[in-house]
Formats: sequence, structure tokens, C-alpha cells
Amino acid sequence: MRAALTGAVTVLVAHGVHGDSERKVLTGIATGALALDAVDGWVARRTHSASAFGARFDGEVDAALIAALSTHVAGSYGRWLLPAGAARYAFGIAGWVWPWLRRPVPYRYWRKVATATEGIALVAAASDLLPRSLVRAGLAVGSALIAESFGRDVVWLWRRREQYAGAGSPA
Repeated sequence: MRAALTGAVTVLVAHGVHGDSERKVLTGIATGALALDAVDGWVARRTHSASAFGARFDGEVDAALIAALSTHVAGSYGRWLLPAGAARYAFGIAGWVWPWLRRPVPYRYWRKVATATEGIALVAAASDLLPRSLVRAGLAVGSALIAESFGRDVVWLWRRREQYAGAGSPA
């Protein structure tokens, strides 16, 4: 369901959001996607349906939602928001060049905090309901957290790159 909502947000952004009613629809759908993100992992664990695929899919849906929303609000708040939306994809492309970046990283709850903070800030920006200075501060914090999170993973992988040098293709 969250992937479908993220797809709807992406379609609205690609189409262009014009007017108050379309902005409200976009904000409502994106808010629903964020709300489901807050509970889907909990439900999967409680129902014993959690899986490695589900965790990976969850992260990809998060990345798609952030990419769509950052593209949308960059027109109002600045292109400096685009790197946060592109971070997951840039990380994946960099893994084609540097195979050590494709190795798994340990679980960190902080990734969820960074992603949620950026998602909430982007929805607040898309809603146009809060003061711009407050939204801009939230966007700056969210983007900084995304940069820190990816940066921490890159450093962690860089420090271990030699142990993977002769191990064949990445897992």
C-alpha cells in the first residue's frame, strides 16, 4: 500500500502540482505514506512476516518518496534539496564503480530517524501550511541527517574495503 501511495505521489509530482486542491491531495497521500511507514515494520515483526526482502523494499520505497518530494519542493525551497532525494540512487551507482560499496552494512536505527525526519520536513514543505523559516530549518536538518547517515555508511564500508578485495562479487 505504501509503495502505491509513493507511486501516486511520484505521478502527481511528475504531472505538476498546480493549485490548492492538488497540493492538498499530494500532502494527504504523502502523509498517508509516512504514516504507513511508521507502522509497516512493526506489523511485519508482530505477524512474523518480516523478511530481508521486506526490509530492502521498505528502504527503496522510502528513497522513492524522498526523491519525489524533494524534486517537488526544490522549486519552492531550492535545488539544494535534490541531493537528499538522489542520495540512495547515487550510492547505488557508486557501487557499480566501487564494489566495496555494495557490501551490506550493519543495522542502525539512526537511518530510520534520518529518513523519517527528511520525509516529515518534505511533507511539511509540500503542504505549505507552516512558516517557511520553520520548514526551511526542518529541511536543512533532514538533509543534514541524510548526508550524515550515508556518509557514515560510506566511511564504515571504506574502512573495511580491503577485507572484501579478494572475496569475489559482493553479496
